[in-house]
Amino acid sequence: MIHVLSYYLPATLTLMRMTMIYSPRVHGASPLTFNDCLAKNDNTLIVIRDTTGHIFGAYCTEQWRTAHSNNFYGSGDSFVWTFHLGEELRTWGSTNQDDFF
Repeated sequence: MIHVLSYYLPATLTLMRMTMIYSPRVHGASPLTFNDCLAKNDNTLIVIRDTTGHIFGAYCTEQWRTAHSNNFYGSGDSFVWTFHLGEELRTWGSTNQDDFF
């Protein structure tokens, strides 16, 4: 799956080594811990697997901010995606039509 996702990532990222910076199994399921782990990182790839086996997530191009902000942020490289075994990877990117992506 990561190999397929790399097709959608900026070329400079495909040359970088990815490291896990947060996992509920390792860090606990606290939203504050999640925010603390991601707060100083640009270019994060979120991967979530639900209890039914669906895998989905997002590629985020800016540092994470607290929920107190009412603004949207990111760039045209940001996208959300979903994948389920036996199906194709689906992505939804920025429309670039407004500031809401």
